[in-house]
Amino acid sequence: MLQPRKDRILLIDDEVKLLNKMKTLLTEAGYDLVATRRGDEGIKLLEQQSFDLVITDLVMPGVNGREIMSYAKNNCPETLVIVITAYASIDAVIQALRDGAYDFITKPFQLQIVKAAIDRAFERINLQRQLVNATHKLQLLAITDELTSLYNVRYFNERLAIEFERANRYVQPLSCIMMDVDFFKKINDESGHLKGDEVLRKIAGIVSDSIRTSDSAARYGGDEFVLLLPQTDEERSYMLAERIKQSVADYDFSDITGSLADLTVSLGICTFPNSEVKQERDLIKLADDALCTAKQEGRNRVEVIK
Repeated sequence: MLQPRKDRILLIDDEVKLLNKMKTLLTEAGYDLVATRRGDEGIKLLEQQSFDLVITDLVMPGVNGREIMSYAKNNCPETLVIVITAYASIDAVIQALRDGAYDFITKPFQLQIVKAAIDRAFERINLQRQLVNATHKLQLLAITDELTSLYNVRYFNERLAIEFERANRYVQPLSCIMMDVDFFKKINDESGHLKGDEVLRKIAGIVSDSIRTSDSAARYGGDEFVLLLPQTDEERSYMLAERIKQSVADYDFSDITGSLADLTVSLGICTFPNSEVKQERDLIKLADDALCTAKQEGRNRVEVIK
């Protein structure tokens, strides 16, 4: 089982005694700590690794705290910075905050004050994380079909427009597969709509496991699915369609539907370039025409528009 990621802190200070005290405090508090006495090494660490919080001295030989804040602000703005310095004039405080510091601690200080400042910083960081997670969930909900967790039609159409324009511009193959479940009404009639929904979720899972990350799959409506395969010619799209068809046929659905253990799907394919495809909607229409042919020819088969 994966352990939760520890909060990461980068500590930069050229005073050895203070550095050691801070290392002890932060390590005992359970943080994942990286420490250095040099500002240039601090920037290299920021280039190479991800940190939640940077605690840096303001005045150091070579690269100073202001340069570190500037780098963090421009390259890793999600990382908070706390400045520690002996120069505690109002002007210094204002300038540090303008440079991007989240908080400001003056020397000499008590470790409890440092701990309180770090706790406040991580309260802010955790709120940021929650906001990012909530935003990500909302974005997924906006583009996802609730039942199957595949893309919804609206988002699929956006992907189709983008991929068709790219395929047309660079003369690259683009394939579309339309698919639906054979005799799906019988499943709903004999096993109920809830069981029918489970069947759709299982088939959606088979589709998801069969495609590449660069491909797009959506629930097109009812028991119909649509796949978009960039840089995929007719031969390779046919091989994928056959693989999905066989995976569905081989799956034992009796745990969902009871007596209806064997279910099948029919699929239709259209690949661009094709003389009949003038715009992206033509790709879907012709793939759907091929699907209709597959149904008419006996189902549980793949048909290709030439």
